[in-house]
Amino acid sequence: MISKSIDNRRSLCELLLVLDIAKATLKVQIGTNRHKGLRLYIRKDDSSKLPAKQLPKIDQILDLIEAAPSVDDLPRAQPGLESSETRAGCHPLKGNYKGFFAFTITGAMRLIFRPVGSIADDLDYLDYH
Repeated sequence: MISKSIDNRRSLCELLLVLDIAKATLKVQIGTNRHKGLRLYIRKDDSSKLPAKQLPKIDQILDLIEAAPSVDDLPRAQPGLESSETRAGCHPLKGNYKGFFAFTITGAMRLIFRPVGSIADDLDYLDYH
């Protein structure tokens, strides 16, 4: 009886460990890409259809998206603060793009996506304003 109880506890601990490891390895995945330049860049490392000056920022944001355990873990923009780091955070969009989130690349250019579970879907690079 005692050995069965110990075996059950050991099995439960092993299961919890497996679940914890699985949770730690889950990452946000990039789904579909609307923008041809982004699609080429992500799939074939071809940056010819994206502005060269904006590639470092695009790379940084794509890395942030792919490294986040969930969309909720992406850095959020802090309105009212003028530093480029705080404005570059993820922020929800309104109007026709309700349900999408955006990262600021430059003044008007945004990298937007729609979160679907742990997937950043409908990734697009556009002038949102």
